[in-house]
Amino acid sequence: MVLPALTWADTGLLILYGVVLWVPGGLVLAAAGARGWFLAVASPLLTYGLAGAGGPIVAALGMPWRWWTLPLITIVVAAVVGGARRLATSGPIPSPPPWHRAAHAAVGACVALAAAIGALAVLVGIKTLTALPQDWDAAYHANGIRWIVETGDGSLSGMSQVNWYGTTTSQYYPNAYHLLASTVTEVTGRDIPSVLNANTALIAGVAALGLAGLVRVVGGSAILAGASAVVLVGITAFYDMLWRGPLLPFAMGIALIPALLVTVEEFLRPDPLRDRVPSGIVLALGAAGLLALHPGALIAAIVFAVPMLVSRWWGTPRRLASEMLALAACGVLAIAVVVPHVLGSLASAAEASVDWPAVSTPEGAVGWVLLFSHSAESRQLWLAGALVVGALALTRLGPLRWIIVPTAVFAGLFVLAAASDAPLVEAVTRPWWNDRYRLIGIAALPLAVVAGHGIATGARGLADAVRRVVPATRSRPLALPVAAATAAAVLGGYLLVSGGSYLARNEIRMQSNVGDGPAVSAAEIEGFRVLSTLVGPTQRVMNDRGDGSVWMYALDGVRPVAGHYIGAGVTPDATLLEERFDDYDTDAAVRAAAQRLGVSWVVVDRGFLREDAVRQPGLRELDTVRALQVVYRNPDMTIYRLAPS
Repeated sequence: MVLPALTWADTGLLILYGVVLWVPGGLVLAAAGARGWFLAVASPLLTYGLAGAGGPIVAALGMPWRWWTLPLITIVVAAVVGGARRLATSGPIPSPPPWHRAAHAAVGACVALAAAIGALAVLVGIKTLTALPQDWDAAYHANGIRWIVETGDGSLSGMSQVNWYGTTTSQYYPNAYHLLASTVTEVTGRDIPSVLNANTALIAGVAALGLAGLVRVVGGSAILAGASAVVLVGITAFYDMLWRGPLLPFAMGIALIPALLVTVEEFLRPDPLRDRVPSGIVLALGAAGLLALHPGALIAAIVFAVPMLVSRWWGTPRRLASEMLALAACGVLAIAVVVPHVLGSLASAAEASVDWPAVSTPEGAVGWVLLFSHSAESRQLWLAGALVVGALALTRLGPLRWIIVPTAVFAGLFVLAAASDAPLVEAVTRPWWNDRYRLIGIAALPLAVVAGHGIATGARGLADAVRRVVPATRSRPLALPVAAATAAAVLGGYLLVSGGSYLARNEIRMQSNVGDGPAVSAAEIEGFRVLSTLVGPTQRVMNDRGDGSVWMYALDGVRPVAGHYIGAGVTPDATLLEERFDDYDTDAAVRAAAQRLGVSWVVVDRGFLREDAVRQPGLRELDTVRALQVVYRNPDMTIYRLAPS
């Protein structure tokens, strides 16, 4: 087996990121009385809630976001939650059907195995933790983290100023992901790509833990919990969110959907209203965390929660009115906690529209779902087989039968987005940018449960066969060992025939956007290092928006004119320079714009992010500009000094 090339420092970074992810939220949950699976599953969600709600508040108070800010917020919120718990009636709280101690240990082992498979798929795929993600979104996230580290600005529009500065209106972007990553960066002093990749390596494990915890909390079996976790980390569509873009805040938000559902279940478990106050604060903070990661993740979670709640109320309608009121109160509290996020999301909702063209027929897209073969060269047949068995045995899914609703919704939306360009399809899929990759990534969660149910059904069938063939195994003392052995045999068989839950396939998938280019090469990274020794703190560097030079700020702290690949809505001075900078000698307007932006250097990179990109007009004739002098050149980068006007 290929192992990732990790140093001891890399291992320490991974461990520290896990500590930062679990401990703050875990302390708040412990103050609320959470224990066991609830505590383990919901801690990362609450941590993002603390960061997402706290960042804008801290910024509004004029305080910087530093490494100590998150611990300070955690102490305050934990004290409030602990006080609410002491005021609440501490009566017995109903718990889900018990598992044997061995079942808890077995599911814990499955989750650990799933987390290891997910981390290996990422780390072996990218080869080194310092690998630079080469796709579109990564540069924005990296620059945003650098902005918070350098300025301490935790506001919801601060990090957009790397690209939308000056006379432009700053852009809203949910920043819980970036606030947490900036904390890790400041504590460790590590490079931004390593911090991005450390978090990415944890996302599949977070999702696997959440699925197992959800099955536990709603009363499912241990084999279903363990199998769902292992199946999820094999679904290639989940990793497509981790290399394409990569859609890192969105992917973490999707991974935490099960955690929010668990939090809803735990909130509704106590009967007296007063007993729900501490868990109500926790639920509100969890919903805030999901919104602060990505609004599309919260909307997806609501699609999951509705059928879960309907299933809960179906047999006991007397709960409906009181629990709806309690959930509504939590919703109001959640909105109050993250008012800036809500207002920002509403203001930017109209922009969440991309017309991705249809790429398949409806029947072809359905085939992609059933065979787990979207955007892949081969089908995941063992997963498909488990899915078929699980679907045929759906009536035996018990308290998780509602999972078929989000399965159908998101698989159906994926088919529509992949096969239709109709305006109605674009409108329905707008919360997820009309992006089939996002939709199939969300669908991976419920598909994993149905396929996991197929494996669990096979394990129960094998156990029944053993009991029929060997009558002695029907005795009560042997029931648990037989069930455990057959479950281990079926799950182990799946891992064997699927190659460790398609580990090698997903490692190859994660190689898709790392390497020496296309946007940023090793020579360009070296050029950025040289550039950082030349550029002053108040100066900007004129650069091409289409090449990898947008990374100069994240990697070395140098401010570019173009801070992201998107050119819409930027300052008119930046637009003017993009179009006519090579007229600098003869055009007074160009010289004035350069002076206003503080441009003293120019960089041209050889690599472009997209194959069809061309050099922007204002940088095509730089050799004719008399005011420019070449001060550094390597095969992939040229640095010019701009003489003062």
